[in-house]
Amino acid sequence: MQMNHPLWPVVRESARRNLSAVAGVTGKDLDDLSKNALEVAGQTRFTAIEVVKLQTELSKLGLSAKEVQAATSSISFAAQALGEDVGTTAQQVGKLIRQFNLLAEDSDEISDILVTTINNSALSLNSFSTAIQYIGPIASDLGLSLQQTA
Repeated sequence: MQMNHPLWPVVRESARRNLSAVAGVTGKDLDDLSKNALEVAGQTRFTAIEVVKLQTELSKLGLSAKEVQAATSSISFAAQALGEDVGTTAQQVGKLIRQFNLLAEDSDEISDILVTTINNSALSLNSFSTAIQYIGPIASDLGLSLQQTA
C-alpha cells in the first residue's frame, strides 16, 4: 500500500498497535521503534508497515524493544539481499540468535552469515531454515558457532 493511499494512516496505526501489544511497549519505546521503522524503510525497498511487521516478529520471539531496534536494519538488508519477506527473515534471524545463544547486537554478523551461506549454495531461506532446525541444536550443544555450522 502506497503512503498516498487514503487508508495508509489507518493501516500504519493498526501495525503500530499490534507491535505495541506483542512487544508490550508504549510511549517512548513504541515511538523509538516506529522511528526506527521509518528510518529503515527509507534505506530499503520495504515499507514502514513491513518493517513494523519485522519488529513484531522479533518481539514474538522474545526480543526486547532495544534488541528489536538493534536488529531491524541488518535483518531488512538481509531480506532485501535474499529477495525474501522481512517477516520470514526476521523469524529466522531471531531463531538463530536464540539457538546459538547470540546477542541481538550481533544481527549484522548473523545476517551476513545467513546471506553468504544461502547465496553461495543452492539453498533458499526456507531450505536453510529446515536444515538448521535439525543441525543447529546439535552444533550448538557441541560448542560450534553459527559460522562453523552454516
